Amino acid sequence: MTELLERRGEIAAIEAALAAAVDGHGQLVTIEAEVGAGKSSLVGLAADSALAREMLVLTARAGEHERGFAYAVIRQLFESWLAERSDDGKQLTGAAALAAPVFDVSPEQVGADRLAIQHGLYWLTADVAAERPLALLVDDAHWADAASLRALLYIARRLDGLPVALVAAVRARESDVRDDLLEGLCQEPGARLLTPASLSVRASVELGRGEIGAEST
Repeated sequence: MTELLERRGEIAAIEAALAAAVDGHGQLVTIEAEVGAGKSSLVGLAADSALAREMLVLTARAGEHERGFAYAVIRQLFESWLAERSDDGKQLTGAAALAAPVFDVSPEQVGADRLAIQHGLYWLTADVAAERPLALLVDDAHWADAASLRALLYIARRLDGLPVALVAAVRARESDVRDDLLEGLCQEPGARLLTPASLSVRASVELGRGEIGAEST
């Protein structure tokens, strides 16, 4: 696992959230920081740590040019898991079947009953986590489409009792992309909000030396 400089507190909080999730106490962790503060590195550390705990890790990275596509982030998270089960008929059963329109690319399907879809995505999350403790990791969540943010917030508010850790990295105070849904995810009661500061000059120099050394090997 790559060492992260000056991030002891953030690492400890992520580790604690993952440990709690494994024990069946779902956790939401939001990482909110300026550009270059290492949000993606912390998400990567969460992935490595979750794998070390034998959790199932599902990841997504939102993109600025995908914000107009409903459920783009949700599809990134779950499509690979669903594809692995497409041959044995184990996907989207029971209440999770309400989420089926998300994985149908037609606009008519995605425009189906929003609350039912959110409920279905929650049960899909619960069904996945019933097999193995689950880590849902979303990088650059400030670029996520509104439908995915709404679904993530719905899931985040119902994590109690689920072996699920939801980790979302957000760029701090981006006024042009900030909205109530993103604000709600960052300010959700009970969530662990991490706000890593920029690295000190000393740490930046050490990091630069490490990168130069890695390139020369």
